[in-house]
Formats: sequence, structure tokens, C-alpha cells
Amino acid sequence: MDDVILQVHDLRKHYQYQGSRIDVLQGAGLYVNKGEILAVVGKSGVGKSTLLHIMGTLDRPDAGTVLFKGQDIFQMNEDQRVRFRNKHLGFVFQFHHLLPEFTALENVALPALIGGKPRTEAFGKARKLLDVLDIGDRCGHIPDTMSGGEQQRVALARALVMEPEIVLADEPTGNLDMKTSQEVHALFVKINQEFHTTFVMATHSRSLAKIAHRAYTLANGVLQEGMLV
Repeated sequence: MDDVILQVHDLRKHYQYQGSRIDVLQGAGLYVNKGEILAVVGKSGVGKSTLLHIMGTLDRPDAGTVLFKGQDIFQMNEDQRVRFRNKHLGFVFQFHHLLPEFTALENVALPALIGGKPRTEAFGKARKLLDVLDIGDRCGHIPDTMSGGEQQRVALARALVMEPEIVLADEPTGNLDMKTSQEVHALFVKINQEFHTTFVMATHSRSLAKIAHRAYTLANGVLQEGMLV
């Protein structure tokens, strides 16, 4: 795991709130090795989500660079960034953001269909992933009929269907009870070991951070390597 796949240099980001300037990132930097689980830990509100959104091109920094295999992703135009996200990145959020009218299988297959995969291939891959995540028996169920843990498994399968090189997970167990959280933790390890998928997780959960190979702590807008909080 010594191949750097993503680098963040001197990221800066601020917001205006009720007339005041809030500096969320003040020179944050990190690197991600191919095939590792990396945790970004810190208290709620310190900017972990902002950092992941920038790394995933869902937001832009005020300054700084994000390099994917040496390429500055913010030098891409919008269409190129959309293709980059669809091909190379998967996303798992605290709230699952599953489409309520679609079945589990349809939710998982959707990114592959959008990415131009044939219908048979997209649904076949989706079914395989749901089986790997021990939820294959729920393929035909809509989200409202599934538990929170089951929905998060579907969300993880959806994040994996395009075989992304990096999965960005933003507080992926923040809305789950302890038992279900531990099950999701185990799934991350399983996927990492079986598919060599790289994970970057933003979390305030020390137990989730402990499954990581390395960790950074985000505080006062900067990152320090190690779990310091």
C-alpha cells in the first residue's frame, strides 16, 4: 500500500454565515495510498464533510490542489469532473440518499446505467454486490421496507457498482445503532480485503476509525496524521 493515489495540498475553504466569515479549511493536506482504509477523524462541525466533498469534486476549494494520480482534478471542466466522479469515485453518506420509488437492485444498478453499461451487465453486477453484502434477498424491496443497516448496505453496493478506485464515506455509521455500525465496519474491511478498494472515511467515531490503516485528525482547519481526538 505504498502507491499514492490521491494527494491534497494546502486546501482552504471558507463560508459566510450571518455576516461572519468561517474558515473551515486553513491549509489542510493529506495523501491516500492505493488499497488502504484512511480515516479522517474530528468533532462534528470541524469540516470533515467539506473536505470529503472537495476531494470528491462535489465542492470547490478557495485555494489548494487535489491530485488524482498526479492530475489536478480542478483543472478539469465540469463534464470531465462528472465523468471522473462516475468512473473513479464512489460515495457513501450518513443518510443513504436511496431513491424511494426504486428497489434495492434498481438503486444499485443506476450509476452503471448512467455510466453507459448495458442493462444486463448493470443489473448482474448489482445483484452480485448485494449478494456479497449479504442482502441479496432484499433485491426487490424499496428502501422504506428495509432497516437502516440494510439501506446502508444498499448504499455501499451502489457506491461499488462502477468498481471505483476510491470510496468516500461521510459519517457512514452516524445514523446507525452500535450493533449495526459494527456490521457496516466489518463490511468495509471485507470489501477492502476482497476488492482492494480504497476507502477514505470521515467520522467522529473512534471505533470506526480503528478499522483504518491510517488516520488523520482535522482540527482548526488543518490535518495532523494520527488519531488525536
